[in-house]
Amino acid sequence: EANPTPEAVSLLLPYAAQPAVAEEACSALLSLAAKDHSGLSRAERQQALRAVAAHSKDPSRKRQAQGLLKTL
Repeated sequence: EANPTPEAVSLLLPYAAQPAVAEEACSALLSLAAKDHSGLSRAERQQALRAVAAHSKDPSRKRQAQGLLKTL
């Protein structure tokens, strides 16, 4: 399994704010940012998790992102 890259996060971030695809983008961002061993910096993980917390309509996904933000 390949480590996520900052480019992957940059590619997904704009889609998190687009209602038609927001949940898919938020799911992907959460998966990328949730990995401690990811190829992302702390700031990149925070950016991804903040986008999920701001744009996801799924309460569980929002809570997970907010919880992970508190641990970073």
